[in-house]
Amino acid sequence: KYNRIIPVKQTLKNQTKIMDLLDENIDNLRDENKQLRKEIELLKKNLQRETLRADKSEQYNKHLIEKHLQEKIDKEVLQREINTIEQNLSNTTTELAQFKEKNAQFETELKNKE
Repeated sequence: KYNRIIPVKQTLKNQTKIMDLLDENIDNLRDENKQLRKEIELLKKNLQRETLRADKSEQYNKHLIEKHLQEKIDKEVLQREINTIEQNLSNTTTELAQFKEKNAQFETELKNKE
């Protein structure tokens, strides 16, 4: 009988040690889980911040591209207007020269009639 009691006591001691170790492991895992949750929240915040920064950067780049394109369009429109004005000036100069020529002819004819 005595020999059987000792192993039972030893088994109980071992089981108690195992239970204590399991409790300690559970506590460690809970702490690690809390830490991981904190890290996940921090990563989520960082991701949101980086996403917002990327969106702002994309909007700014889009604005710069639109501004550049608008300036290019404006230059093309101005160049067309300049070309039109130059053509009108050329036409007006030609018409003025023709008018002066006709006027000179008219004055010559008038003098001849006098």
